[in-house]
Amino acid sequence: MKVLVAGANGYTGRLLIKFVAKTMIAAIQEPNAFHKAFEMVSGDTQIEEALKSL
Repeated sequence: MKVLVAGANGYTGRLLIKFVAKTMIAAIQEPNAFHKAFEMVSGDTQIEEALKSL
């Protein structure tokens, strides 16, 4: 599964709840995501890689 995470940048789109859940689980395991807010839409980047780029 692939997503795009970004700050308030104007992206819009749909994201299945299962992807939201998997992203949230990955976010609590990724130190780079701690204390950061982000938006998610379907994208071309693996979840873990996207979170590391925050």
